[in-house]
Amino acid sequence: MNNKPCKEGEADNEGRSEYLLRGFTKDVMSPEGSNSKEVWSGMSYDPYGNMNGYAKDVVDFQGLPVVQTWTGAYDLYDQVNNYLQVTTDSFGHSQREGMADISYNKVNDMIGYIKTLTENGKRR
Repeated sequence: MNNKPCKEGEADNEGRSEYLLRGFTKDVMSPEGSNSKEVWSGMSYDPYGNMNGYAKDVVDFQGLPVVQTWTGAYDLYDQVNNYLQVTTDSFGHSQREGMADISYNKVNDMIGYIKTLTENGKRR
């Protein structure tokens, strides 16, 4: 693949724009009718327009904060190679979920990965 990073205000050779979303706010209503709010921020991208990080602050239905961060990396074909997602609730409980060594077949279906999950320091 011969991708080149975008120049400011232009698209790269695959048509991906240099102008990318940096954050947004979303109001969410559950099927039960309770409301919550999500604030996505700090969205970052690699030179090819693939999102490689964000932070999400959620106020849950009880009005309590939950913070989530996500970082990831991509291979030469713009497929996720690995990621780490960390979620921390208002009580300080933390969950780290990661996937690594993700592999794909010739039609871009994910066929293998190593997944890890750690909650409050205990690996599951």
